[in-house]
Amino acid sequence: MKPALSFMVLLMGTNLSHAQNVPPPFQQLYTDLDREIDQFTAKLDRISPPSRDAHLTYGVELRIADCHIGPSLLTPRAFANTALYLDRMHELGVQGIKISLFYPCLVSTFPRYEEYLAFYRRVAQQIRSRGMKLAINVNARFNNRNIAAIPYDYTTGLTIAKYNEGKREQVQIILRELKPDYLTVANEPTTEASNTGLHGLATVEGFTQHVRFVLQGLETGSSMVGAGVGTWSPPEFVARLVQIPGLQMIDLHIYPLQGPRGDYLDSALHMAEIARANHKKLISTEMWLYKAAPNELGHSVAATPEIFKRDVYSFWEPLDGKFLTAMSEFANRMQFDFITAFFGELFFAHLDYTDATADMLPNQTKPAVNAKAFQNIQADRFTPTARKYQELIAGH
Repeated sequence: MKPALSFMVLLMGTNLSHAQNVPPPFQQLYTDLDREIDQFTAKLDRISPPSRDAHLTYGVELRIADCHIGPSLLTPRAFANTALYLDRMHELGVQGIKISLFYPCLVSTFPRYEEYLAFYRRVAQQIRSRGMKLAINVNARFNNRNIAAIPYDYTTGLTIAKYNEGKREQVQIILRELKPDYLTVANEPTTEASNTGLHGLATVEGFTQHVRFVLQGLETGSSMVGAGVGTWSPPEFVARLVQIPGLQMIDLHIYPLQGPRGDYLDSALHMAEIARANHKKLISTEMWLYKAAPNELGHSVAATPEIFKRDVYSFWEPLDGKFLTAMSEFANRMQFDFITAFFGELFFAHLDYTDATADMLPNQTKPAVNAKAFQNIQADRFTPTARKYQELIAGH
């Protein structure tokens, strides 16, 4: 990492001309997000860079192999597409891959469990054959049919005791069979509570008890294990997590910049400081610019298709690049081990904002951008956002 004489100077003004091309409905939001990133980078300038270059692994989410996709993963075509996607990421210089393996897709009682396990074994081998590191998150599956091909019904008698036992079984299977470099056993307490209906998981006490149970007595091998939160949760979660025996790392998910609790980038800094003060490693297995104003944020950040729909439009590209640049600097200054750009499909395609695309529903924009991305993956074409990430990796 090169010493940043003034990181703020490098970013100031980079998006002034781009803002003029933003559609009127989003001009104020674009300006506000741009300003908030500038304010954050000014704070980073006041943090001394590490005395020596730490090795930060730049990763991408493997959304093409997300277990929510369901049985269509278990086809030769799905595996071939995954391998091609990994080739393109390797071409960009990406050094790590993160996979979301939501409970209960890898417990022995799940339908076609052996086939899913065989698929992910092969994917893990493909990742390692390219010299990449592997990070895995284990949270609860979403029940929304826009996200999950086969929604899982958690309402039929699930208790926290059953969830603890089942999650622990899946975590141990992952450690034994896939041997990830990093394994996050729980993250985003409000999302996990919402998906399972176990509302105690949204509390500091309930979430830390869950993590403590899952981690107790695990055979971790060479994997680093931990847990984390979205930065929209109170820092008290991290303060309690770092006290759990066997927890080696804190995993921060970074999306909204501001919200009802104030400045979430300030919270990210505070959480990172808590982790470092308690000698825990830091990773971020999900980060992307959340394109919402504070008054648009509800209880859950994770399942908001109307907000995520905005990501597909090409006019956001300069601001996405600026956000990734700021996150790279944040991770370097706070000595993270691993970071993940979440929406990897946007490294291959965007949609232009037109009257037609503006009127699309979220369940229409997603297939449209995915189809365009697949064409560009085959043609070996990248978006400016991908090239910015490549530049960040090369400059580290």
